[in-house]
Amino acid sequence: MKPQVIILGAGKPHFGTEASAMIEILNKKKTLDFVLDIIETNVSNIQFISGLNFNEVKKKYKNISIRCNKNWEKTGPIYSLSKSKISEDKDLIIIYSDILFRESLFGKILNSKSDLTIACDINYKDRFKNRDLEDQKRVEKILLDKKNRNKCIYNKNVNSKHAELLGIIKIKKNKIFELKKYLHIANKKKNNLKLSDLLSHFQKLKFNTKIIDSKGDWSELYNLNDISNFILGSKSETLHRLRGVIKKGKS
Repeated sequence: MKPQVIILGAGKPHFGTEASAMIEILNKKKTLDFVLDIIETNVSNIQFISGLNFNEVKKKYKNISIRCNKNWEKTGPIYSLSKSKISEDKDLIIIYSDILFRESLFGKILNSKSDLTIACDINYKDRFKNRDLEDQKRVEKILLDKKNRNKCIYNKNVNSKHAELLGIIKIKKNKIFELKKYLHIANKKKNNLKLSDLLSHFQKLKFNTKIIDSKGDWSELYNLNDISNFILGSKSETLHRLRGVIKKGKS
């Protein structure tokens, strides 16, 4: 059975005045358009948790379920997650709305059989040119060790054993009851908890966990160098992608 997807997009963007999902990336395509192009045919249903620009999002994206976190200005992703309807009959994929990623990465996440699947970026410090130390410290991270265990941390010093969390995780359907228990307790009051907080909780439960490395082929809507690097890639990558577009145009 195809998984359900929840995209968390209620909060303020890193730059500009529009919600991250509504930012135009290329040729009038918005962030959410890029994501939907990749995931729509591979999932059973999609919920988008909105806040900022709720009416605009709901008007434009009528083919997916749009829900509202009315307290988006004072709360974080985990609180937004409580505004969704989560089935225990399907695997669940949770995605931050301010990221861009490839279809190949999403395919690896879909195919994972582990209780918990976490997308990360091991070489995050060099993902794009001139990434400063403050930006490296800012992001949510996972700490990797030699025994293949993981510990989720946030806003810590940069370390060679750290990997950046993308903001894409998959939870198997037989573990969703644990997610619901966590949300019930965590969201009794407004909070700014993030996915890294949820993953830290899951670690205590000793879920069978798979780590998938994006190898730097993704982007967060925070730094323009990061976005342009993802869209264009290296010269050889760009040429390869253009060849694919040209071939499709001829068929």
